[in-house]
Order: sequence, then structure tokens, then C-alpha cells
Amino acid sequence: MYCPKCFNDTLSVHSRGVAKLLFNGKQMDTSQFLYNIKQESPEQIYEKLREKIAEFFQWYSGFQNKSPIKKFEVFSQDFVCKNNCKLDIGTKFTLLNILFNAQKVYEILEEEASKYSVPIDIKSISKGS
Repeated sequence: MYCPKCFNDTLSVHSRGVAKLLFNGKQMDTSQFLYNIKQESPEQIYEKLREKIAEFFQWYSGFQNKSPIKKFEVFSQDFVCKNNCKLDIGTKFTLLNILFNAQKVYEILEEEASKYSVPIDIKSISKGS
């Protein structure tokens, strides 16, 4: 990825960090999890993602007037530049197609939304991410 400071293709996800999830710009306090690429298999990291999505949908399913989920973000601030650039605090980068395959994430979203009867517009999500 390109670093926003030096504009070189030197930015990469840190081997361990925090992944945060947003649904229509909203998140629960618990909509985040730790990942460690060196100590966890991809399946274990995907399972953590699925658990957090399910947790949010279970919570959201209790709402009376549910807006369809049209936007989903999974991001992290834990990126490093090989040129040692100092990234601004609050800078966030998507983990879709970096740590997580976007198509697989959309499938997880659809499965969990169906399980908890949460309205979801997967076409909007896939266009916006």
C-alpha cells in the first residue's frame, strides 16, 4: 500500500494489532478484536471476525426500527511504513483485501445477517468498500 506521508509503496499491516468494525458508521464498544498474524492461522482470525459480526447483529436484531446495513468497515490503525514514516494518530486503513478477503467477508456478513434477521444491502456494502 502507499504511505500517505512519503507516497511510496511501503505501507503494510503490522503483524499484530487491533481490528475495528463499523456498521453504517456505528460500532459497539466491543466491536474490535486483537489479531496476531504470526501466532494465529487465517482461520482463527476469520473466526474472531465472524464472532464480532455475529455479536453486533445479535445486538442490532433487538432494535425495533432497523435500518438496513449498507456500509461495513473493518479497519486498523496498526500499519507501518518501511521508511519509518510517522503516521498521524487516528489514521485508519481498511483491512479488506489486505488481512481479509473482501468476498469472504461479504459472505460472512450475509450468513450472520440471515441468522439474526438483520436487513442488509450487500450490493451497497460491496460497492462502498
